[in-house]
Amino acid sequence: MNDLIARLEKVERMVLSALIASSIVMSVVGVFYRYVLGHSLAYVEEFAGLIMAAVIVLGSSLAITSKEHIRVELMMQVFPSLKRYLNILAWLTVMLVSAAMTWLTFLFVAKLIANRQIAASVEWLQVGWPLIIVPVGYAICCLKAAWILFLEVAGKAAPPKSELDDLLSQQPSQVAP
Repeated sequence: MNDLIARLEKVERMVLSALIASSIVMSVVGVFYRYVLGHSLAYVEEFAGLIMAAVIVLGSSLAITSKEHIRVELMMQVFPSLKRYLNILAWLTVMLVSAAMTWLTFLFVAKLIANRQIAASVEWLQVGWPLIIVPVGYAICCLKAAWILFLEVAGKAAPPKSELDDLLSQQPSQVAP
């Protein structure tokens, strides 16, 4: 399963890089047309919104794997003996929310496709097709959260590392004289 997650993450990083690069190119082209040529490209904002939706979902998936989602550490500091159980509860919550979002966004996108909803500024684009990435991204989040939950329950999960942990480990310890 770790190999599958690693391969999936490699594809996610490539797609995410391509999406961010295309968003930058679209923005530069839009600015050039508007301020240099004096014309506006109506579809630039439409595509930017679609790209942003994909970036958010794929970025969330990558944050799950690296365990960089926002966490509330207070409960773990107050009750250190419950840390494992709190982690299990947190990953169960992430998995359930991701599963619910997968289902809800799938229903939404399926309705857009069934109704042949077109984009406002791009008459040939059925908006449901590019939005398929949203339920797929949430499904990937659910899969990753389920795997981390399994590892947590089995006692094999690596603890999340924060940037603060990295900074503290790099500084030499100071001993009082």
